[in-house]
Amino acid sequence: MPVVLGGGIGGLSAAYYLSRKHISPIKLFEKSNRYGGWIKSENHRDKGYIFECGPRTLRTNGPAAANSLQLIQDLELNDAVVPVSRNTHKLDDESIFDFTERRFGKEVAQYLISPMICGICAGDAKKISVKFLMKEFFEAEQKHGGVFKGLVLNGLFGKKVPKESFLDAEVEIQKRAKEDQWNMILMKNGLEMIPKRLVTYLNNNNVSMDLNSECRKLTFYSDKSLAVHMTGKEKELTTDHIISALPSYKLASCVEEQHPSLAFQLRSIEYVDVAVVNLQYATMDLLDIDAFGFLVPPSEQRPILGVIFDSCCSDMSGNTVLTVMMGGEWFQDYFGSKPDPAYLLNVAKSQVKDILNISMEPKNVKLNILKKCIPQYTLGHYERVEAIRKYIDNYNLPLTLVGALMMELE
Repeated sequence: MPVVLGGGIGGLSAAYYLSRKHISPIKLFEKSNRYGGWIKSENHRDKGYIFECGPRTLRTNGPAAANSLQLIQDLELNDAVVPVSRNTHKLDDESIFDFTERRFGKEVAQYLISPMICGICAGDAKKISVKFLMKEFFEAEQKHGGVFKGLVLNGLFGKKVPKESFLDAEVEIQKRAKEDQWNMILMKNGLEMIPKRLVTYLNNNNVSMDLNSECRKLTFYSDKSLAVHMTGKEKELTTDHIISALPSYKLASCVEEQHPSLAFQLRSIEYVDVAVVNLQYATMDLLDIDAFGFLVPPSEQRPILGVIFDSCCSDMSGNTVLTVMMGGEWFQDYFGSKPDPAYLLNVAKSQVKDILNISMEPKNVKLNILKKCIPQYTLGHYERVEAIRKYIDNYNLPLTLVGALMMELE
């Protein structure tokens, strides 16, 4: 009987795929009083808007995204998908001057490219095709929507055979995503629609699920079984396999007694805190541009990571809804270890006012501080994850790790 630890999207998905393979019985334990983990959608549809208190989008490119799209289709959520498409206006050709000015600025075009074209072919950069000298840049931009993004993606994926996904063939929603060039997707009533539908499926397929149940220790036996010691109901059960969707530092506490070296490796993975501030304004005319939002370069030394324009991506019925993301790697520097919620809200509103020139007070606000929510793939992360996997294999532990910390290994 496999036991799944963690009722976030990782644990729910693991239980779902086990169930689809007709493995039974399955037990799932979640520490908190709700399923979904960091995915939390606060629905105010009676007032025309939604607050996404954590993640809000799914990517549509690559094998992992293909699996997510199939999951959405299998859960019969296709009609709830809200696609976010990139600009599909493409050019067959363009002068190298116009392309350079558009992508890199007039000075680069005028003082670098124009003299270079004079020297190379004694021509006028305003008449010479961009394909003459910068074909790769131009094609990267047209295919991926940006020069640098295109070059990076081509470098990462252009000459590689993609890894296998769980798909036997492209499903309908994946075909739509390719044909319409979706960048990402949202869900009509919030991303939490997915974990909620997973919970419904698991309950309907005899998966035993418990809330308010935290694993405090795992005891491994020589016959390859193990005991799971739970808080809450203070119970203990024996199983033949654990699928852990817990953050690595949480799992470390569970295995430390018997496997301190493994616990040390698990704790070596760093996590960051993020404050998410949702702002709702009862008007739709506050933003001058129609965009997904913006990110702030760390060099700007502002206390926010970026702002998402939720009401530009989804129908918010006449409201302007923004989400301000703050902290991350710099959370302690800007806000300390125990920040005052009122201060965080004031920072969010002041940054919105300063950058977007919105002085109106929001009608409704929501603050969520997501403690240790995102593992950091810092230098050496690949080797740390590989060391964790090797330890589990070498000791033949009946333990499988899933979730965000397990970066893909070649």
